[in-house]
Order: sequence, then structure tokens, then C-alpha cells
Amino acid sequence: MAADKWDMAATSIVLFLGYYINSRTMTVTWPLYKRLILIEDINTALANPTKVPPKVAASILGKVRAAGNIAPWGPYVSYSLAVAIKRAS
Repeated sequence: MAADKWDMAATSIVLFLGYYINSRTMTVTWPLYKRLILIEDINTALANPTKVPPKVAASILGKVRAAGNIAPWGPYVSYSLAVAIKRAS
């Protein structure tokens, strides 16, 4: 087994597939650094809503969909965002 794939310290919180999983509180959370990147992308899009680059729009949509896996509001926001982007283009 590769030593760099294992953490020697036992912990109840692990980062797995981009989510923090806490086995004590039985919660799954989205890391803060991902939330900050999403906020930055949204602010970039809001700076000039009529000219949002496709890369930024796709990035926002992808991040919202990824967060939707653990948030109950995720599918609604993801669908609403996709409809809004389609109307804007």
C-alpha cells in the first residue's frame, strides 16, 4: 500500500471526493474554499450580467450542481440557474 494515501492520525472528519464527512455528527459539508470560489464566480458574473463568459457560467452551474448533491435546495437552484442562463443567451 502507498504510504502517502493514508493518514496516520485517526480523525472523525475526512475530506472525501470534495466533501468533508464528519462521522461523529453524521454530516457532510462543502469545504469553505469551494464556497469562496463559487462566490467569486458569482460576483464576476454579477459585475456585468449581460456579458457573462461561458466559462464562468459553466463553472457556476457545475459548482451549484456539485453542492446540490448534499443540499436539499440543490436541484431547484441548479435547474433555475440553467433556465436563467438559457434565457439570457
